[in-house]
Amino acid sequence: MFKKTATRIAATAIAMTAAVSGLSATASAYTVTYNYQPTAVYQPVRRTVPMRVPANLGSYHCNGIVNVSQNIAQATYYAGGKQIVVRKANGSTGLANNYPGTLRTYVNGWNVTYKGTTAGYYTATWSRNGYNYIVKSNKPLNKTQMDNTVKTMLNA
Repeated sequence: MFKKTATRIAATAIAMTAAVSGLSATASAYTVTYNYQPTAVYQPVRRTVPMRVPANLGSYHCNGIVNVSQNIAQATYYAGGKQIVVRKANGSTGLANNYPGTLRTYVNGWNVTYKGTTAGYYTATWSRNGYNYIVKSNKPLNKTQMDNTVKTMLNA
């Protein structure tokens, strides 16, 4: 049985080689490229940044906390089509914070920097106990809304 199977495999290989060599004269005019894209391998990220957040930020409801990296934890809040992202990082928060308007203020005794446009504030950043924090909204918040959001996070 083994000998018969091995003979069939060898015969198939010879037939394939003959078929390919017969095409080699015409196949050389074409370029074949193989776009290899490896499958993403997800490995669990060890949480090194502890994060406690409230269930709600005003009318925004927390969707959960995820690890963005070993050094960044993120909570996402939603209310309709509006979103607020809160990140706590050991180092940079990894969120762009480039808005033309800047307001430096104190909230519950902490230095907080708000950034935004004439429409309102989009981000609030501060440092506390060796961690950096950012609150980022996809819709502009007025000063009272941003103050309340930061106060809630500081008290969490």
